[in-house]
Amino acid sequence: MSISARVRALPGAFWLLMLGTAFTFSQQYVFMLFCSDYLHEKWALTPEDAGRVTAIVYGVALVVSPIFGLLLGKIDEPISTAVLGTAIFSLSLLYMALVPAKLSPVPPIITIGISYAIVPASIWLCVVRSVKSAGGDAEDGLAFAVATAVNSTTLLLTPPVLAYLHDTLPTYGYDSAVLVISFANLAGMIILTRVGPVSYLLGDSEEFGQSDSSSCESTPTSSGTS
Repeated sequence: MSISARVRALPGAFWLLMLGTAFTFSQQYVFMLFCSDYLHEKWALTPEDAGRVTAIVYGVALVVSPIFGLLLGKIDEPISTAVLGTAIFSLSLLYMALVPAKLSPVPPIITIGISYAIVPASIWLCVVRSVKSAGGDAEDGLAFAVATAVNSTTLLLTPPVLAYLHDTLPTYGYDSAVLVISFANLAGMIILTRVGPVSYLLGDSEEFGQSDSSSCESTPTSSGTS
């Protein structure tokens, strides 16, 4: 089978996940591209201080990621945690865009760092689960490649649009771009919540932590008959 045929054969749950990823996970990387400039423009931080504050995101993610990785292994609800992380990110951006510059940007930067740890780990696990939902264990590598391509495409297309908004709406500056990303994340959250039901329709609800009625029924054991 050709690569193009294999890509087209990837399950519907995977493609829905990719759509949600373009509006959520990928937008985190887009925001980080101009985060330092945003802090410099709105909060009048020096370039050095703006860089230090931006680095808090990565520092928090460095600390939180191992902890969350352990929790994700126990919770095993990657869609739910992806939605949670996306909500944290979206609300953090709304705060930064709507509050006056006299308030510190550090608190939302810290929560963005938490989201930066939660969302990627959850999304990459969802990529594996979405492929397995159609019995495609051997396509894990292809699914990761397509997911990376989707992420790269978003990074290619989104920054010029946000730069245009920044230049055509000078009164709002980067706030307009930040609001766009925040609302995109809200839309992405809705899409992500539909990945589980789509996986269910494909016949493997347990992959995303959803159990059908038959899996919830108790089964007799030998101890109950002895």
